[in-house]
Amino acid sequence: MTTRGSDTRLPGCYKKGGWRIKGSFFLLVYQIHGLVFNRKLLGCVRFDVATVWKQPDHQFYHKWAVLLDRNSKNNDVRGFLKCDVTVIGEGETVKVQESDANKDEDDIEGNLLMPDGVTPERQRARYTMRVYRADIVSPTTNNASSLCRSADHINPFVQISFAGLKGETTKKKNDKAPIWNEELLFYDSYPPLWQRIRLQLRNSERVGSSLIAAHVLDLSTISSLDFLPTFGPAFVNLYDSADTGTMCSALSPASPENGQAYRGRLLLAVRTETLDSCATSSHMEPAKRRVIREAAEPLNEGECWKMEEILLVGVVWDISMLKPELKRKQVSVEISFGDMTQAGQQNVAEAAPDGISRQTNGETEPNIRSATMPRQPVKDGSASYSSVSYGSKKPCLFTSSWWPAVRHRLYHSNLLAHLAHELETVIARPPTWISEDETETLLRDALSKLRIRCADYLSITPKQIYQENNSTNLDKMRIDFCRKEVPQHSLPDVFVSLVADKERLAVCRIPARHLIFSTELDKRGIHCGRLQSIIMKGPEKKENSPEVITANLDIALWLGPSKHRNLCFDSLPTGYEPVEGFGSHPSELAPVPTFIRYAEKHVFECRAFIYQGWLKQGSDKTALCDSFVRIVLGSQNKDTKVVPAKLDPTWDETLVFWDVILYGSRDYIKLHPPTIMIEVLDKDVIKKELVGRATASPQVKLLEESYSPPRLQRYSLFNGDEFTGEMLAAFHLLELSGDASQIDMPEQMMQDPVTRVPPEITPKMMAYRIEVLFWGIREVKHCHLFSKMKPRVVMECGGVDLKSTVIQNMKETPNFENPVLQVDTMIPEERMYCPCITFTVYNDACFRSYFGTHVQPTVARFLVEPETQEQWAAKMQTVILPRRRTNCTYVEMICDETSTSMYDEEDTPLLAPRKKKWPLATVSAFLTFRRNPEKEESNNETATAVRTKSVTDNEEIDWWTKYYSSKQGMADASVYQKSEVEDDEEADVTLLGDESRSKRYLKRRKPKIRIYPNELEAQPDFNGFNDTLQTFDIFKGKRTGDELLDRENIVAQLKGTAKVYRWPPPQGTVFVTENGLNVAQGGLLQDMPSNAPVKLSVRVYVVRAFGLCSRDLNGKSDPYLMIKLGSRSISDKVNYFPRQLDPTFGRCFELEAILPRDNTLTVCVMDFDIAGLDDIVGETSINLENRYYSRHRATCGLASSYEVAGYNRWRDVSKPSHILQNLCRKCNISGPKYIGGHIVLGDCDEVKLQELRENSRESEDEGLNQEELALYALRRWHKVCRGGYRLVPEHVETRSLFHPKKPGIEQGKLEMWVDMFPMGEVPLPPPVDITPPPPQEYELRVIIWNTEDVILQDDSFLIGEKMSDIFVKGWLVGDDVQTTDVHYRSLTGEGNFNWRFIFRFNYHAPENKIIIVKKDSLFLRKLTEHKIPCRLHLQIWDNDFIRNDLLGSLTFDLAKMPRGARSCRSCGLNIVSKHAPRISLFKMSRFKGWWPFQNVPPDGLQPKLTGKLEAEFTLLTKEEAERKPAGFGRNGPDPLSLPKRPETSFLWLMNPVRSFKHIILPHFKGVFLISVISIIIFVGLFLLIRYLINKFTI
Repeated sequence: MTTRGSDTRLPGCYKKGGWRIKGSFFLLVYQIHGLVFNRKLLGCVRFDVATVWKQPDHQFYHKWAVLLDRNSKNNDVRGFLKCDVTVIGEGETVKVQESDANKDEDDIEGNLLMPDGVTPERQRARYTMRVYRADIVSPTTNNASSLCRSADHINPFVQISFAGLKGETTKKKNDKAPIWNEELLFYDSYPPLWQRIRLQLRNSERVGSSLIAAHVLDLSTISSLDFLPTFGPAFVNLYDSADTGTMCSALSPASPENGQAYRGRLLLAVRTETLDSCATSSHMEPAKRRVIREAAEPLNEGECWKMEEILLVGVVWDISMLKPELKRKQVSVEISFGDMTQAGQQNVAEAAPDGISRQTNGETEPNIRSATMPRQPVKDGSASYSSVSYGSKKPCLFTSSWWPAVRHRLYHSNLLAHLAHELETVIARPPTWISEDETETLLRDALSKLRIRCADYLSITPKQIYQENNSTNLDKMRIDFCRKEVPQHSLPDVFVSLVADKERLAVCRIPARHLIFSTELDKRGIHCGRLQSIIMKGPEKKENSPEVITANLDIALWLGPSKHRNLCFDSLPTGYEPVEGFGSHPSELAPVPTFIRYAEKHVFECRAFIYQGWLKQGSDKTALCDSFVRIVLGSQNKDTKVVPAKLDPTWDETLVFWDVILYGSRDYIKLHPPTIMIEVLDKDVIKKELVGRATASPQVKLLEESYSPPRLQRYSLFNGDEFTGEMLAAFHLLELSGDASQIDMPEQMMQDPVTRVPPEITPKMMAYRIEVLFWGIREVKHCHLFSKMKPRVVMECGGVDLKSTVIQNMKETPNFENPVLQVDTMIPEERMYCPCITFTVYNDACFRSYFGTHVQPTVARFLVEPETQEQWAAKMQTVILPRRRTNCTYVEMICDETSTSMYDEEDTPLLAPRKKKWPLATVSAFLTFRRNPEKEESNNETATAVRTKSVTDNEEIDWWTKYYSSKQGMADASVYQKSEVEDDEEADVTLLGDESRSKRYLKRRKPKIRIYPNELEAQPDFNGFNDTLQTFDIFKGKRTGDELLDRENIVAQLKGTAKVYRWPPPQGTVFVTENGLNVAQGGLLQDMPSNAPVKLSVRVYVVRAFGLCSRDLNGKSDPYLMIKLGSRSISDKVNYFPRQLDPTFGRCFELEAILPRDNTLTVCVMDFDIAGLDDIVGETSINLENRYYSRHRATCGLASSYEVAGYNRWRDVSKPSHILQNLCRKCNISGPKYIGGHIVLGDCDEVKLQELRENSRESEDEGLNQEELALYALRRWHKVCRGGYRLVPEHVETRSLFHPKKPGIEQGKLEMWVDMFPMGEVPLPPPVDITPPPPQEYELRVIIWNTEDVILQDDSFLIGEKMSDIFVKGWLVGDDVQTTDVHYRSLTGEGNFNWRFIFRFNYHAPENKIIIVKKDSLFLRKLTEHKIPCRLHLQIWDNDFIRNDLLGSLTFDLAKMPRGARSCRSCGLNIVSKHAPRISLFKMSRFKGWWPFQNVPPDGLQPKLTGKLEAEFTLLTKEEAERKPAGFGRNGPDPLSLPKRPETSFLWLMNPVRSFKHIILPHFKGVFLISVISIIIFVGLFLLIRYLINKFTI
């Protein structure tokens, strides 16, 4: 059972891209008592989603989680739960881990669920969270929460959550600067399973409390392997949302999208101590999971850090892109650093050192001027935006306050940021006109500089920084790894706000490290004092809603110590009038001026050349876009024309901006041109929607410079964080001097400046031919108005279109007639300028209505370079392949036209052994072999005998034997690929004279199946079977931003492909296809097969499923198979598997299909239910059409060997020789020719053929030899064929199952394969029998002979003697537990039994599992099959009256049993170690020896030897057991003799005489003798006295 935590209980959040992963969930284990009683909670596990996300592949796989008792104060451990936990994003799939046969997943200690860096050996620890004080800033917005309305009455307290525990400080009343001086002690283990400490500053109210601000500390940033978690004492800056006052998680304070208002700061410290190292104190109580609040000593802040005055200066340039409705409001800009209000600044000012105040001319300087004077925006004519221009007087804003001097943290972040920025700048995609040699030189220089800069960074002496009292313990600990600003904050972030009529419209948060000043350039912020354009965004009303830009603000910000205030204007654009006390005449007491006056003003003209673009589908409901471009430059903005209903719009327009006034020097403008905003919008009937936005920098031309046309650049468009398309544009900024005619530019632009893009700027065009294969339409969704569908496809690219024919009957033949069409067009020569290509589908049945579209970003994807006839002929050479022989070695030779002999002379040295890689398109490797003529006849006889023997032996071997044999040693995809490559290399190049290698190769050449760990389409050799046909999704509908929802907008699929190549060819050149056909006679796609309907027989083989998700309440499923192909479906409901998650189906289904109508095969795994409808567990779909037409020949896999009978019989319709002949005909290759033991492919002159015949002898079995040679060539077709593609081998593919309502979440795996055969040509071969073999019945007889050195557990109650009452217990299956009799009173650890255990079981050898078939419930109609490991468990016990004691245990895997010792003396724990030699009982059948019992302590220490066992194991089949019966225990038949136990072995309660003899008498003999003598003496004295009395009396 799983419960999902709400947002108020989230322990933390983790950011991925543009979204956050946050939350927690629980796994609870209950005990169900029955229908009457309530269930009982046994334990629970809590997971932090962010912690799971940080794991490899974002999952915990087969891990044991600790179950804790939530009702217990100590959170006692109640057990362990084995689980898989995965966190995935939308559209992602769960990676299923491959099982490791060598890993024992039942090992709890080795597979305990731990986050990264956490080890199973954990110790108790105490986490001390000290909270000193806080400074709380009141919100200033008009629409704030209740906290704002009661800002003067705040009752603050701090709540800390960690490790599932919560602690709170005391509550302070009506205090905005509370002082707590308290510490919260958290007792937990280290390393903890919780990696986050959540801090909340809350306000206590009458009912409950409200949140003021929150922060999260990540333990991974405040700890490492060298030191425990430590923090501070330091301030933590708190942020909140500016518009609503709600909390915003501040995981990364440097992230501008987190908090939108400063809410104060919190002074705290964190310290961690392990309890073993903690000093003895009054609060060293037993370590329980709890929280204790205690008082802490006040912190002397003066000893921890020095205070310094920090000055924030801002120079406002202009405000643009204001909404037109703001033109009647008064707009101003406000900056804030720390507290936003004048009143709040007094709290910070109190922290300044005593006696420090700034005076100028006897008057005290105000420490804040944070807002500009309000101004009314101005809108120019038809412009879409309004703006505020400040002219030559740029307002200056500033604010100052006192803060701890901890700027060194920001400096280290900037040093690393500069290093990363330099490297990113160099490794970014270089322009296409830079050559490869220049790129390599550029990268080498960059890496050399990076190495030097990194060495300089590491050479910084940390002592020079951390010797000051401004550093904390964490600062000193973090010397050896990356010094980031987080987690210990230094200065709060800077906020820039846009205010209209006292209403805050937008807020931009800028990290302080980007603005911090330093005299060293590498430590200075990237925007320190520089003019920058800030996009002012309004608050997002909904999650994932499109961004709303309120304004574009040009501003320069400078943040630094007040002592450097004279340098705050040094990075501004030059050209302003000197300011007294700044620049060349510095003065620390100079006041910040009210404005900066610029004396230099220059007039420019900007030309925007808007060429073309491509847009993603989904901007409108039709998926098309009525797009136009808006260019914004300062206060001016202009629009292009609207291109209707296009995703590849070509605007081809020039926009001119007149009288662009720029302030500053000409040189500065040349180096730092203004930023141009590019907006692409979709014009609808009612409104205009934003498609994407980009920024650009124009090319500047000054008066004295000659005119040179700018170059088109590709700009990426983004709507928020979503990529929406690209566009080609260029921008030119031309300086004017009152007369535009002075500009040296083309005459056409001078006469008509608003025109098309000049030819000098447009790309250079070349003649190309576009050839399109319109194959067919698939997966069409029903139309709402008309059920009839007659689709037509229109391809558009580069201003030309190509229309397909109309499909008249979609149900019967959804393919186009005359599929191959071509058109000539002009395409840019450079690939970066290539236009996009679109496929638009129209429905002719609905008055040619629009149905959907697909767009490819660039046509360069389909660009090909055809081969000339000479190039094709040069690559077509003859290939001679050898025939494999038992006594053959291969010699690698290269034959060309100059070769005179096919064989070298005897004295010619052979080629050196090497592995040579040939290009895929090269077929010049000729392989031949040298045979021994004297032994040829004997070799043939040997091969025949082996083959006959194999056929005879195969009668006892089935397909499953080959399956499990192939599965061994193939754990992942890399092993498959490696083994395939090694097979080819060893078969092709086996060194002469290396007999050992040849024997190893021949020994391994057993019939095997290629078992792929994933889908066949996912194999890199097959490339998704898209070599012939490609699938294009036809999209219709508006994009939502949710990938899963956007998949619903796919209305159809287009099958086809396209080729783009230069045409016409140069004079005298003939282009040919891959098969050598003339392109001029039919195009490049004339090799494509016909798309006429094809009737097929489809055989679906389903081997097994594993890892299925449960669909029933009992945690199991009742799976069965359902096959769907077109309108036909086959349900195998009768053969369902009750209560199984890993069923072995072994089923074959045969269906008839007609392509292209039945193109998709769906295999469903269903869950059988007695009542109600059956549930779907998962399904997988296979595109049969792509497989059938693929060059990789995925219709039927090629077997590893050719056999005519037996379990490995050839299962294809055509023989290998026929398949090879057809492939050669399709690829225009001559042959094949079979000459003796060789096969010749390609043209070969008669001289070489005659020489080959002379050196070869014809084989007697010519037909069989031809098939073997043909199969040999087919399995190496990627080396023979010039195309270089592999043919699909005989295989089993593993496909993932998905639920239709849970896309992306895997529901299990299915092993299967599909065969397809054309019907009507030849008779179909019989299907392969993959019925699972029944398990074999065995009888295991275990004779327990003796035990030695068993630990003595009990003490005799009379004499205190150590002893044990020994007996042995054993079981193979859980409900068949057998025990020996008891060897009582073992005083030496010796036990004698002579006792036989008999276990009968069903064993499946390939899986090494015991099969148990039984009814799990009376209500089930079928037996349930269970598979358990084949392990024998033996335990030695001490028999007691009340409770028996376990002394030791021993577990045997019958297939991998450790060898027993020959004697008791040589028996030790080393016998059962992991590296000890092992044997299989199924091969040995019987063996005897000594084995050690051991007891593994729960604390993880080394196991202890608790005894030794002498036993004998005998394994018999059912038939052998019936022939040689044996009785249980010592009974007959074949009885065992009674053990020779000592006389002291007896049960004392049942044998009082023996108890007296062997227990009392040996230990109390002296007492007994003295007692007897005393009694005799007493009786004698008594009789003597009585005698004397009687005598004297008489």
